[in-house]
Formats: sequence, structure tokens, C-alpha cells
Amino acid sequence: MKTLIVFLSVFLTACQSFVPVPPPKWPDVPTELKEKCPDLNTVDINTPSFTEFLKVVVKNYELYYYCSLKQEGWSEWYNKQKENYEKARK
Repeated sequence: MKTLIVFLSVFLTACQSFVPVPPPKWPDVPTELKEKCPDLNTVDINTPSFTEFLKVVVKNYELYYYCSLKQEGWSEWYNKQKENYEKARK
């Protein structure tokens, strides 16, 4: 009986070492993080004051650079993490 238990435990352990287990795939980017940048503001034609024009320009620069930095930072982080993950799996 003891030999049977030893034989089965060795056999079952050896079988597991021959089954290839593929590494998990790197997850795709969640859709929440792929959100589109907001549309830029437009100047109201009915009130063509220079101050309003400058306010819109400044707000558009803010929107653009904020979105640009956010997208570049996220993209750089994600690609670096994916590269590190793939190196570790080799």
C-alpha cells in the first residue's frame, strides 16, 4: 500500500512537469484610459471682445497640454510595464 501511494505521488508530480503552461497574456488597455481628449472651445461670434478671445485661447492651451501630458505619460508607463513584463516572462 505504501509503495502504491509513493508511486502515485511521484507519477502525479512528474505529470505536472510535462504539461506546458503558457504565460498569461499582457492585458489590453482598459477603455476608460483610452478616453478621447475634450473638444477645444470656440469663440462666440456675437461677443468679439479681445478679452474673451484670449480667455478661450488660454483655456484651449490648458486643455491641449493637460490632455497631451496625460496621454503621453500613460502611454509611456504602459509600454514600459509591458516591456518589463515580457522580459520577465522570457
